[in-house]
Amino acid sequence: MSTRPLPPARANALAAKLDIGLDIGIRHACLSLVCLALDGGNASEITGRLCQMTPILWDEGLAHPALVSVREVCDLGVPDAAAALTRRTRIELRIESIARDRLLLAPPELN
Repeated sequence: MSTRPLPPARANALAAKLDIGLDIGIRHACLSLVCLALDGGNASEITGRLCQMTPILWDEGLAHPALVSVREVCDLGVPDAAAALTRRTRIELRIESIARDRLLLAPPELN
């Protein structure tokens, strides 16, 4: 799988398939800064806001629901969903799938 970013049109098509609501605990004020830049339509302002706010939104609670949603659409075979998962996430999912069957073999106090 490639680690290159998806072209904008493909990324937008994938994002439209994700099921992420606004009730996930992120601050709407932070999200509104991104929305205002999007509404303005200035590409450099949008990029700047996204670079500024994405790590904050991710840390505030967007990470988990976003990854869950991408994993769900990946399981459904949605185009580009697998590419959207980071290399680290793909490795973590592989480790989890290998370890899941072996958890029953470990003593309960180690689980």
